[in-house]
Amino acid sequence: TQKQIKKPTPQHPDITKEILSQLRPINIGKSKNTYKGGTDKGTSNANVMLNNYADLVIEKVQPYIDIPDSINQSTIAIVKVTLLPNMRVYKVELSKSSYNQIYDDNVQMAIKKVGIFPPLPSGANFNDFKVLYLTFKP
Repeated sequence: TQKQIKKPTPQHPDITKEILSQLRPINIGKSKNTYKGGTDKGTSNANVMLNNYADLVIEKVQPYIDIPDSINQSTIAIVKVTLLPNMRVYKVELSKSSYNQIYDDNVQMAIKKVGIFPPLPSGANFNDFKVLYLTFKP
């Protein structure tokens, strides 16, 4: 003889339906602060004021970057820059390599050569700008 297995019935089936009806889809990869600006030479990822400032910095640094002839034009290098309150560059670290060591080194040296970044925009809080992630493209 076979025993029949009785499936348990939910104690509160209406609660499950209610919970499921309250769930909302999550937009992965989209943010209210996503900035679609920047220059063709790179940008940063944060709010508009921060991005505008990052663009200004990149424009200032770009002329000092020696771009190797052999580099792929779609290459990017992301550099983490820590600043002092007087806007002097305190620390430069490669956050994401372009996989071209010469380009990576040249970007970091160019930032150090500039040494002092432009004054912050009016009304900006230094703590929001203390650490910048700058994306450079050849």
